[in-house]
Amino acid sequence: MPDYGHVFDDKILNASLISKLTDILNTRSDKKYYISLTKGVGNPIFEHEKAYEGMAYPDAGYRLLCLFRYWNMVQYFYPYRNIIGDWNKVLPEFIPQFMDDANAQQYAVTTLKMICLLHDTHANVWGYNQPLEDYRGKYMLPVQAKFIEGKLVVTAYYRDTFAVKQKLKIGDVITEINGAPVAGLIQKYLPLTAASNYETQLRDMPDRYLLRSNDPHYKLQVSDGKSEKTVAIDGIPYVYIDMESLSAAEREKHTFHVIDNQVGYVYPGHYRNAELPTIKKVFEGTKGIVIDMRCYPSEFMPFTFVPYIKSGNAPFVKFTSGNVVAPGLMEMGAQLSVPALGEYKGKVVVIVNAVTQSQAEYTTMAFQSSPNVTVIGSTTAGADGNVSQIFLPGGISTMLSGIGVFYPDGSETQRKGVRVDEHIEPTIAGIKEGRDELLDRAVQIINGVNWKSPVGKQ
Repeated sequence: MPDYGHVFDDKILNASLISKLTDILNTRSDKKYYISLTKGVGNPIFEHEKAYEGMAYPDAGYRLLCLFRYWNMVQYFYPYRNIIGDWNKVLPEFIPQFMDDANAQQYAVTTLKMICLLHDTHANVWGYNQPLEDYRGKYMLPVQAKFIEGKLVVTAYYRDTFAVKQKLKIGDVITEINGAPVAGLIQKYLPLTAASNYETQLRDMPDRYLLRSNDPHYKLQVSDGKSEKTVAIDGIPYVYIDMESLSAAEREKHTFHVIDNQVGYVYPGHYRNAELPTIKKVFEGTKGIVIDMRCYPSEFMPFTFVPYIKSGNAPFVKFTSGNVVAPGLMEMGAQLSVPALGEYKGKVVVIVNAVTQSQAEYTTMAFQSSPNVTVIGSTTAGADGNVSQIFLPGGISTMLSGIGVFYPDGSETQRKGVRVDEHIEPTIAGIKEGRDELLDRAVQIINGVNWKSPVGKQ
């Protein structure tokens, strides 16, 4: 239901102003100048809001406009307002922060800090923002590192610069960066890492903060599991880091193939609906199919591929959306189903992790409506549904999840991610050996091999 706070409290505002605000509220036209809803979907379109791109460091009035504009958009049109805590407290908390920002960098960081309060992986400062990039650091270690078993582990190289491959090996654990323990750096940067849950914050934190610095000289404490060493290594300018270079292997993946002549494999990141007839022929006689949803689908699959493997008529989703006539009201819609063709009779295993986000989560939910589907992996990004774009003073661009996405029983996917039937994550040993342990486990399930998670979860 709408929450208008103290707007109509006569102890705070005078009767004349309350009367004017009441007239505005009661003007029940469905045509608004600043807001409309996307036809057929329901996510808000924020219109006629100027971005003031020329103001890298807006004056105090425009900085407050940033706060007030964003606060109102969330208060009246964010579908998950009920799970972000007391949003009314944000105004008194952030008014002095925006007022005190002394330069463009402080303003950008304060804005990001405010956006992070949504804990929505869709909500971040998107696009290139120079003050924010300067804050994160001009230099970056030329390695990729991910959190594996709760530790920051070297997983790949962006460049073989300064003999980095001789100094850091795949599977090495970085415990300190320039004298600061990694555990402390995590706590430092959590408030500035915009994501729906802790797992997705750890997904994004290395490249955005931990491996960045304004000092090109890095001193690392590193463990290989047997011994520890100190590594001195130089970073390279961040603008020269090609984040897409490590995607080459992903780009080279075939959309589909058969593993050991008995298990079909589909990579949705390359999937095209036009290929489905061929996939059906190739997968004839296989024992099962692995859907590797550790990516973003290149085409919409719920009403094309899912019917091919689905049996039964179980619904998979329902939505909430806002109301321009009653700002703040969120209304739950009817359940949505995917038609079932039931052409494929084997097992289907969907692999997910923190990379599984938005459309990938929605597609996984559609797969889950079929009884022959098992989902394995770890917590997904927890940001489902169509997004709405927001422009803030200073040319800051952001977004938020514009509709609420729920399982048919009303369970939330926001923050929590999709339901996972069997929890499994990569191990440091698997990284060192170059094994894809999640794919291995998916094939085992199709082959009927029982297994118990090493962390005691099923």
